Amino acid sequence: MRFIKPLFILIFVGCVAMPLAALHAADPATYAYVLLGQGTKGTVAMARAVIAAPNRACPSLTASGQKPVAMTLRSNPNPATFPVTVCEAIYPAGKSYSVGGIALPKVDLTATPDRVVVVGDSGCKNSDKQPCDPASWPFASVLATAAAEKPNLLVHVGDYNYRGTPSSIVVNGQPVKVYDAGDADDEDEEDGVTPPGPYYSQNMTGSSVPDSWAPWQADFFAPAGAALSAAPWVFARGNHELCSRAGPGFLYFLDQGSSLPGASGVQNACPNQDQQTPAALLFLPPIQVAMGNLSMAVVDTANADDTGVSYRARYNAQLETVVAGKPNWVVTHRPFWGIMKGPSFINATLQSALAATKKQAFPASVTLVVSGHMHRFQAMAFDKGRPPQFIVGTGGVAQSKSFPKENPFSMKVDGQTATGLGLKAFSLMRIDLGKKGAWTAKLKGTDGKTLVHCTSDWASTKEPVCVLK
Repeated sequence: MRFIKPLFILIFVGCVAMPLAALHAADPATYAYVLLGQGTKGTVAMARAVIAAPNRACPSLTASGQKPVAMTLRSNPNPATFPVTVCEAIYPAGKSYSVGGIALPKVDLTATPDRVVVVGDSGCKNSDKQPCDPASWPFASVLATAAAEKPNLLVHVGDYNYRGTPSSIVVNGQPVKVYDAGDADDEDEEDGVTPPGPYYSQNMTGSSVPDSWAPWQADFFAPAGAALSAAPWVFARGNHELCSRAGPGFLYFLDQGSSLPGASGVQNACPNQDQQTPAALLFLPPIQVAMGNLSMAVVDTANADDTGVSYRARYNAQLETVVAGKPNWVVTHRPFWGIMKGPSFINATLQSALAATKKQAFPASVTLVVSGHMHRFQAMAFDKGRPPQFIVGTGGVAQSKSFPKENPFSMKVDGQTATGLGLKAFSLMRIDLGKKGAWTAKLKGTDGKTLVHCTSDWASTKEPVCVLK
């Protein structure tokens, strides 16, 4: 009988420990998605899973008849403010996998997407002007419409997190303004500190509002809904994702930088934010991703001053790389060319950097530049030598009241005549690809109705690049 008690204890401990371990290992993914990045041998697709609890074991990607694919942990920038677990894996091509009960899309990098949906500037200001209710902040409706379009690729041009990125914070008891790298969008935008500073960061020691999970979940992940796993994503970084703002969260959740074998080789991280010098800034290198015959250069313009000419040499070097790659589209948060009220124009840094490239222009392969940053829709085409520019800052943040409204325009922009139109409306842009780089595009409202129609044939037809519908 003396062996019964130890045996009973062993059985009891095993019965308790095994279910707990199984539960711990099988924690479901709260959110899951696929994003594209530039790997060591070209474009790579990566699956990410976010578990809204800390220190959880990573799940696996599963598919019927296929061997499970283990996911690995990403490095958490601040476990105190990000009490979540983020896991990732190289996403297998050609079959739809699931993670934690969430079905992920089939991804074929050899097939050209026939339908791309672009959204941008989607977070909520959470103010008297924009309370975060569905009527004032329809990002969930915009992405529901996006999913209904059944895209092969989704592109977000930046500014995901507004309610977690105030322009003023308290650092060690002292009220200060957060560094914002020169944001001159319009009168509705909060005034941040422009280069060269002073540099105050939400993520420096003593900050009252460090970047954290709660606003990321509220502003992006929760409203993203089914669109998050509807198609692979390309994510650009906006100025709200500077390292002085929500940069740590962007780099943790959405940046393509990864230490997975075959990926970029490193998970990017913000420099020490206690450095009140330019050393605290992060300039991500441009990347090029491709699906079939569509190649996109994604340029990180978060630090590009709108009206000053800050860090031009850095951006000139990046644009030399972009030009050499001969992409079809250029994706960037801050537009190269944008018309504000007055009118005045942006972006001085990018225009200056592009003019300093060897060719002083984008190559002929570039048929479209897609951006956000300005809280409205704006489209323009030039009389010679430049691709059309679409600004799609219409994903959910309060829309600007300044020029231009619902009217076509023709004026000089950066030394050339630009024709186009602007529209104030919460919306997304659906771009359908044709043969040999041709495309048509539709700006669609939250109800799915077409507001604007655009075509790459505008030059040959002598019509505007976009017309109101």
